[in-house]
Amino acid sequence: MREARLARGLMLKDAAALAGVDSGALSRFERGQEHVSIGALYRLAKVIGLEGLERELAPYVIERAS
Repeated sequence: MREARLARGLMLKDAAALAGVDSGALSRFERGQEHVSIGALYRLAKVIGLEGLERELAPYVIERAS
């Protein structure tokens, strides 16, 4: 996740904010110290541009209208 985020030029705090997750939780997730929900992982995949992961998770996520 970290490598993909950095490859997109996203700072940790920016990716976290765009995905609606806590930046500390994202940092711990990237280091393998914490788990995130399927919904958070889906949102992170969308923000970072991991289309394959996004497609795999989509059936398990209910998106809310903004």
